[in-house]
Amino acid sequence: MARESRFVAVTCGAVVALGMMPLFEKLAVESNAGLTGVVLSINLLTVVLLLQSGWQQRPQQITSSWRSLLLVGSLASGLVVFLNLWALETTSATHRSVFQAMYPAMTAVFAFLLLGERLPAAGYLVIGAMSCGVILMSTGGFRWQLVEGDLLLLLTLPLMGLCDAWARSALETLAPQWVALARFSLGSVVLLLCLSPWLGSVHWPQGITWLWVGLSSACIGFGINMLYRAMQLKGAAIAAAMMSLAPVVTLTAEWYWLDAAFQSVELLGMVIVLAGGYLLTRPAFQAGPEQTDSEQTDSEQTVGKQTVAEQTTDASAGSLLHRDEPG
Repeated sequence: MARESRFVAVTCGAVVALGMMPLFEKLAVESNAGLTGVVLSINLLTVVLLLQSGWQQRPQQITSSWRSLLLVGSLASGLVVFLNLWALETTSATHRSVFQAMYPAMTAVFAFLLLGERLPAAGYLVIGAMSCGVILMSTGGFRWQLVEGDLLLLLTLPLMGLCDAWARSALETLAPQWVALARFSLGSVVLLLCLSPWLGSVHWPQGITWLWVGLSSACIGFGINMLYRAMQLKGAAIAAAMMSLAPVVTLTAEWYWLDAAFQSVELLGMVIVLAGGYLLTRPAFQAGPEQTDSEQTDSEQTVGKQTVAEQTTDASAGSLLHRDEPG
C-alpha cells in the first residue's frame, strides 16, 4: 500500500510539473525579455538543477557516445528548445504541450526508417488518427488557419522523431539521468556557440521574468526526477501512460490563469492526440519481435520509456530514457 501511495504521489508531482512547464515558459517569453536570453537562461539553469542526479549516474568513461550525445543535445536540447519557445510568442502553451504528445508517433516513424522497426497495423492507424488530431487542433477544423507558432511546433516533430530513434540505438546503455544532463549541457554549449555573434546584444531576463525562468527550469528538473522515481516503482509503461495527463494540466492552467479560450474543434483534436499518445504506450500498439528487423527485448518498457522522454523534451527531456529501469 505504501508503494502504491508513493507511486501516486510522485506521478502526480511529475504530471503537475511537466504540465505547468509550458505555461511558465509562455509567461517568460511574453514578459518582454529577449527570446534568446530566455532560451539560454532556461537551458543553463536546467543544467544546474540536473547536475547532482546526472553526475551520480555518469559512466566510467564520460566521453562514451559523445558524438550521439552531441547530435541529440544540439537538436533536442538546442534547436528544438529554441523553436518551442519561439512558438510560444504566437501560440498557446496548451498547443505546445499537445504537440509533445505527437513525439512518440514521429519516433515510431523514424524507428521504422532508420532501425527497421515495424508497428502492428493498429499502431499506424493510431499515428494517422493523431496526425488528423494535430490538423484539427492547429487549422481550426481543416480551415488551414495555421499560426506561425504551430508551424514552428510542426518543425519540431521530425527533429524529435529523428533524435529519439537515433538515441534508442546509440544511448541505450547510458543512465537516463546522465543522458539528460549531457543533453542539456551540450545543447546549451551549441546554442552559446551559434549565438555568440549576438551575445553582446542579448536581453537577459530581469525582474519577474527570472521567476518564470526559474519556475520553468524547476518544473523540468523536478518533473524528470519524479518520472524516474515513478518508473522505478511501477515500470516505464505505466509511467508513460500517466504522463499523457500533462497537457490536461496545461490546458486547465492556461484557461484558469490566462483566460485562454479554445474552440470545440481544437479540443477534439487535443483529445485525439492525447488518446493516441496513451494508446502507443500499450503492448497491442507496440513493435514486437515479429514486427521488427532487429532484436528487441521488453517492448512495453522500451516504447514506454521513449514516450516518457518525449513528454519531457522540450525543454524537456526528449530522448532521456533509453535503458530499462527496475520495475
